Amino acid sequence: MNIEREFRDLLDHDCSRDDVVDYLASHPELLPVWFPRDSQMYVRLHLFADEIADFAYHRDDTPGELWRFYRIANPNARLLDGDAPSDELTRELQNLITWNTWFQTNLENESHSKPIACAEFVAYEPEIYLVIGRRAEIESFQNHHKFENWSFIGREQYANIRPITFDNLIVALSDNAWRSNETIKMLEHTNGETSIVQTFPNRS
Repeated sequence: MNIEREFRDLLDHDCSRDDVVDYLASHPELLPVWFPRDSQMYVRLHLFADEIADFAYHRDDTPGELWRFYRIANPNARLLDGDAPSDELTRELQNLITWNTWFQTNLENESHSKPIACAEFVAYEPEIYLVIGRRAEIESFQNHHKFENWSFIGREQYANIRPITFDNLIVALSDNAWRSNETIKMLEHTNGETSIVQTFPNRS
């Protein structure tokens, strides 16, 4: 079974959020990335309090390093509820505002035991991808327009947050960029130590 069919089959059945995160950790080519430094990604990276980024990576950017974080919503969560944004979408977006607040007020002073503070310079507004819902909900122009409006893209507090559907991840199979001469490494960071969870040949 190819990855696209296998991933769709997972989503179409009664899977949990952890099931999806575990699958993506084993198939990082499904995640939209752009030349991660040293071809490394983190899985379940603790940020603060009980907040955990399901995936994260950083890359060289101007004027320093730019981080991208991924939040994977419940695979059964909906984008729309009739003519209104779903409670799940609203709740996820509001929660990610707390991430932004933390990034803006604490990132510079974080302990160097955290990988996000190990860079000489870290951008204060990392990119955040929220993966939620299925494309079928927004196939019509009308619903797609509603989703774009209700995801608050362009508003200051949401400007760096990009909601995408689980189906968009399949597009990433042909729309990501890894360094072709490097092995992909999935890392975890616990108790101040970073270790390799899995390594993969470059399959993109």
